[in-house]
Amino acid sequence: MGKFGSPMTRTQLLWDDDLNFEGGYEQVAWDVSDTVDVQLLALQTAVNEVSGDADSFMVGGYGEVGFSFGAHRLQVSLADYGFGNVDQVALGRATGPLNSLLTNLVERDAGGNIVGLVSDFNMVDTIVEAEFDTGRNDYPFRVLGEYLKNTKAASERDIGVWFEAEYGGSRTPRTYTLGYTYGRIQQEAVLSAFMFSDIPGSNTELHMFNIAYIPLPNLSLDLTMHVTRGLDTDPGASNNWLTRPHVAAIVRF
Repeated sequence: MGKFGSPMTRTQLLWDDDLNFEGGYEQVAWDVSDTVDVQLLALQTAVNEVSGDADSFMVGGYGEVGFSFGAHRLQVSLADYGFGNVDQVALGRATGPLNSLLTNLVERDAGGNIVGLVSDFNMVDTIVEAEFDTGRNDYPFRVLGEYLKNTKAASERDIGVWFEAEYGGSRTPRTYTLGYTYGRIQQEAVLSAFMFSDIPGSNTELHMFNIAYIPLPNLSLDLTMHVTRGLDTDPGASNNWLTRPHVAAIVRF
């Protein structure tokens, strides 16, 4: 219990990498055999605490099965994340303390003030991830596919798709990593306040290219290109691809 990082496999389709949870979780894991392992998890979190009103919260259930094939591994996971009093997320964004993107459909009062979200959110998330031994110790090849559906969306724009491919990933000095990510996130698929913060929220199509080099222990030089555009836009509105480079020197300690 407390504040903790993600205890389950996730991607930035649903949860930004910088986001930690506050609440509690319970987890059991065991080896079915030498090649099969299982993990089950229940998650309870606070989202937006409000004095004098109902708090917003999220509860989740997660299951994962892993298969080992010699030096290769396949993992399949299924999660269900359900939000309660989700309107408080929109109110927290409009009036504080939440400071994040809000691209979901919102409800407004007669004065134009945001009073809630049009959709409820219960997100069923399936991830299949495989990692292959390429014969080079510092250069495994990883591929991930994800399909998500918000079963309580108020429109048919309720699907999210995510794909990752990565070669490398080691933190050994003088090694490199090459990565590519594709995302297609419909407007009501996920809560935009908590998803990948480096793109313009939901209702977005993404191509992301990444290269990283480790010149010294605990130092990484990264170049990332985000290429995005809107999915559903008003007729006649400009919807050109937006390209944003991101350069970073990351020190780990």
